[in-house]
Order: sequence, then structure tokens, then C-alpha cells
Amino acid sequence: MIAIQWMQSQAAYAGEVEQSRYWLQRAARLGNMEAKLELIRQPLEVILRGKLNTAEAKSAEVKAWEQLNVLVNQGVPEAMGMMALYQVLPWSPYYNATAALANYRLSVQADPALALSAASDYYYLLEDFEQSQEFWEIAAKRDLYAAAEYADILLKPAQRNPLRARYWLDKVASQGEKQGIQQDVLGKAYFQLASLLDAGEGGEADPKRAQILYQQSLVLAERFSNDYAAQAKERLKSLEERRL
Repeated sequence: MIAIQWMQSQAAYAGEVEQSRYWLQRAARLGNMEAKLELIRQPLEVILRGKLNTAEAKSAEVKAWEQLNVLVNQGVPEAMGMMALYQVLPWSPYYNATAALANYRLSVQADPALALSAASDYYYLLEDFEQSQEFWEIAAKRDLYAAAEYADILLKPAQRNPLRARYWLDKVASQGEKQGIQQDVLGKAYFQLASLLDAGEGGEADPKRAQILYQQSLVLAERFSNDYAAQAKERLKSLEERRL
């Protein structure tokens, strides 16, 4: 299987579509689920671009959808998530919002790691924050990057929720360094949490901790491009003057 997967990846990298598909089929016949799902995805992916398959391509799509149904009925979480994606798109020939939500939930119940995909599909593809929230909450509990992304979304004007943003940012700030989270992500989280503590949004004001977090954000800001350093310096100066 390792050799087959290597051959497939090399063919795909070289742009040899038929060879890549040949090795995927070999892997699928040996029971590799990733290969099975990739073979199903290929005839369907045109739908993501808002187009329709015709003629032979349509026949391949129908066959792929039948195969996807088989895997869904077998309880394969990734298959449920894939089906949900094509059911949630309003322009998809398989559109069914109710079934999509059910399949997303089933996929996440079976494998919580799929929550981020469900959240992203609803939020970024459909711009539906309300429907994405339950999946963001699950994803954020499992992964600090998801928690940081979710907190950033919660600070946007359309769905601003300082209380929940503060909760997730606190998790990122307190655990991020230990878990080796990227420094640009951690630095922004420090700044965002400091801003909430500074203003007393989402809970009581804590200028002392805000000052520490502003300082930490500035230390990290020196190592990457960012859009918060100037504001952090200004607020830090204000807090220091207030203490004097």
C-alpha cells in the first residue's frame, strides 16, 4: 500500500491524471478508504465550482454518488461529511439542507476531528455563522488553532460575542506556548485577549493582565508581520501611565 500511495502521489505531482487514477483504483481495490473517497470526489468536485456535469461526466457523477451512499450507509464518517458538503450547497443537484445538517452531525459524532470541516463549510462557503456555531464549539475544544480562528470570528461585528471570544482566547493564551502553536497565531491571541481585558468586555476588566499580554504580543510581533503592534504599544503606554 505504501508503494502504491507513493506511485499515486508521484503521478499526481507530475500531472499524469490517468496514471494517478490507476494507482488510486489499485489502492481502493485493496480497501484504502482515502483512495475510495478520492475516486468519489473527483467526478463531484465540478459542483463546487457551480458547474454541472454532462454526458459521460454525468454518468461518472451518478456512479460516484451511488458509491458515496454505500459508504455513508456503512457509517464512514468522512463519507458522511463529503455527502453533507454536496447537500448543503444551494446550487448542488443534491441540495438538501436538512439532510446535510444531519450528515454533518453524524460525521462529527463519529469523528470529532471533522467538526472543523463542517464549521468551515457553513461559515466560509455559505456565510452562515449561526449554523456553523455548534461545529466551531466542538472544533475549538479539540484544537487551539480552531479556538483561535473561532475567537477571531467571534470578534467580528456581525456576530460579536466578547464573552465567548474571551473564553477561547484565554485557552489559546494559557496553552499555546506549551503546545507549540505558531507564534503569529499566539501573538494575535495575546493582543486580542489583552484588548478585551483592557476594555472589560466579556467580563471584568483586568488591566494588570492586559499589560502583561500586550507585552507578550509585542515580543512575538517582532518576528512576523502583523497589524496590531502599533495599537498594542499605544495601549501599553496608556496602562503604564495610568499605573504611575
